[in-house]
Amino acid sequence: FIKRSNGGWTYSTVLEIGKDSITFSVDEFGNEKNITKHRWLSNIRLVKSAEDEEDIESTVAEEHSMSTSSSGSDDYSEDASPAASPSAADRNAQLKAKVEMKKMDLKAKKKDMKRQAQQAKAAAAEAKRKEREAKRKSAQQAKAAAAEAQRKEREAKRKSAQQAKAAAAEAKRKERELKEAQELELKLRLMDLEEMKLKQEEEVERERMADLEEFKKKKLAKIEADYEEKRRKKLAKKKAALELEKEVEKERLRIIEEKKAKKKADHEEKKKKEEAKVEMKRLQKANQQAAALEAQRQAELVFQNLEATMMATEISKKYQSS
Repeated sequence: FIKRSNGGWTYSTVLEIGKDSITFSVDEFGNEKNITKHRWLSNIRLVKSAEDEEDIESTVAEEHSMSTSSSGSDDYSEDASPAASPSAADRNAQLKAKVEMKKMDLKAKKKDMKRQAQQAKAAAAEAKRKEREAKRKSAQQAKAAAAEAQRKEREAKRKSAQQAKAAAAEAKRKERELKEAQELELKLRLMDLEEMKLKQEEEVERERMADLEEFKKKKLAKIEADYEEKRRKKLAKKKAALELEKEVEKERLRIIEEKKAKKKADHEEKKKKEEAKVEMKRLQKANQQAAALEAQRQAELVFQNLEATMMATEISKKYQSS
């Protein structure tokens, strides 16, 4: 039994045993459930065999009856001949050994039965797998046949649609050709009318062109006369403008010459002023030098007069003393 996701337990058969998981078949519809190793103890319960339980119970009961009967016979034999009968402990040990051997045989049988059950389950699983494979193949074949039938039906529909489309296109083409023929006939009639209208328009155009040529000649003569008059007036205006420009240019040249003369006079005057300033400075310097020389000469004269006076005084003193 395996535990389902809804919490219930479902009888299942083993499909595949892996290294870390076991795959079970949970119903006859091919549904499967995979249980990993760490959930084996909580999500898997083994089925207890009723035959194994009955064998164990019968074996235990038989051994118990044998032990009871042997104990009764032992009592009787002990009363009859106590030296020849074995002890109760040895008999119990023998019984226990027999029970253990029986249990071991039962365990071996149980293992064989489990192995056979597993092989049967594996064979059933393989049969189910083959059945599923056959069903899958048959379903694929049926699906392929249905797809082929649908493809053929689509192809037939497409061909019929193409034929209907071709017929409709042919009908439209004939209708279009008829319409084009009618339109062509109508265009020819319209072209005839247009040709007649063009001839009338050409006649009118020729008359209009003749009138236009006459008007052009008159207009051209008038235009030429007006142009000649305008040209003469323009030349007169241009000549007057040139004369005025010449007068303006002469006046501009005169003003430029006056400015040049004034600038030259200003330059000469400025130059004279600078020369006068230089001359004045030179005279001032010469006067200063002359005054200094004159003062030096006066000082020398004073010094000479003083020396002469002193000499005269000394001479007079000498004369007086003598």
